[in-house]
Amino acid sequence: MRGRCRLNLFSEPSQEIQIMKAHAGISRDRSKIVVNGENQLRHWIKHFGVTEQELARAIERVGNSAAAVRKELAFRSAAQSK
Repeated sequence: MRGRCRLNLFSEPSQEIQIMKAHAGISRDRSKIVVNGENQLRHWIKHFGVTEQELARAIERVGNSAAAVRKELAFRSAAQSK
């Protein structure tokens, strides 16, 4: 048989996807903000449309829950526009 055969070193395809995401800087749990590297930091800054300092302050105030940070940033944005 000619052609390319890919050797699967993982017992489940999901393991391979998790490893690929880890190398790309994407957290497995999207409900939590984890910033272990530059890629992750850029992802969350772009996701929320804020600066690094704004993101850091929001995480300090409410923790690393993405939902809580989203609410905090929306609250701060609404308060500044008044």
